[in-house]
Formats: sequence, structure tokens, C-alpha cells
Amino acid sequence: MWTSHLSKEKVTGYRERNVRLLWHCDYWDVRLLWHLDYWDGPLSGMCEVNGKRLWFTFFDEKHVEIPNVDENLSETLSVRIYHLVELTAEQMAWQRKWHGEFRKHVGMHTDYGKEHGRGLHEVRPESEWYKFLVPYHADTEEHVIESSQAVAWCMGDDFVYITNKAL
Repeated sequence: MWTSHLSKEKVTGYRERNVRLLWHCDYWDVRLLWHLDYWDGPLSGMCEVNGKRLWFTFFDEKHVEIPNVDENLSETLSVRIYHLVELTAEQMAWQRKWHGEFRKHVGMHTDYGKEHGRGLHEVRPESEWYKFLVPYHADTEEHVIESSQAVAWCMGDDFVYITNKAL
């Protein structure tokens, strides 16, 4: 679930970083296309914002206390803050190339959208993975995407929710 009920002012500390200099993108304007890194939710990958493809990357995580009106209790919610990076044409081509190779040899389980439900049935046999992993890792050092290239930011506690809006 995304934190649409949170205002950015409730996420303390975000103003102390470079985030305040960036355009704030509302979660409902973001559509995930695929993720590259994942740990309890997507950490990086490709998304689309108002028709423009951007790279998203995890920037920070804040813990926000949410009062529960019904029971006079509160709960703590982890909110992830993501940077959205505009890639150069070369970076975009590189990402698309390797994502295509990943889909071909590892699977389509990291894709989001109507035609991909991130099902484990979309994982290729493990014996095929080396065909992607070996050449990919040999080619990654020169293609680091820096968070300092960010043009926008957004926050949420689960990126997956927004992918279902178009389904």
C-alpha cells in the first residue's frame, strides 16, 4: 500500500537532504515497468512518469508514526523515498539491452504490467541464468547510475501497489 495519506511534511528529515531541490512526483503518476534490485520491495528499476521513462533508485527510508483513530493506538510505517533519474540515451539503451537479456535467460518475473504478473512461473531454469549473469557482471562497472542525476523524488511504502492501477 502506498502512503497516499501521508504528507511529505510528516516524513521527517527528508528536507535535510538533496530531495528538497528536486521535483516531487506523486505516487499515482508513477508506473513501474520492471525492477532490477529488490529487498522487501523494489529498490531500483525502470518506471514511467507521465509517459516518460525514468530510472528509480532507493534513496532513504523513514519511519512514520500513524495514529489509529479507532483504537487510540498508533503504528509505525516504513516509508521509502526514491529518486527518479533521467537516463542518457546511452544509459537507456544499455538498461534495455540487459533487461532484454535478463528476460531471455533468467525470466520475466521482475516485469510489471498487464502482460506480466511477476509470477514465479515466469522464471527460466536456473541452468540458463549464467548466460545472462556472466556477461552482465562483466559489463556493469562502467554503467553505474548515480542518485545525484535525480530529477525527481517520490515516496511510498510499497511500489507494487501502483503497478496495479492500470490492470
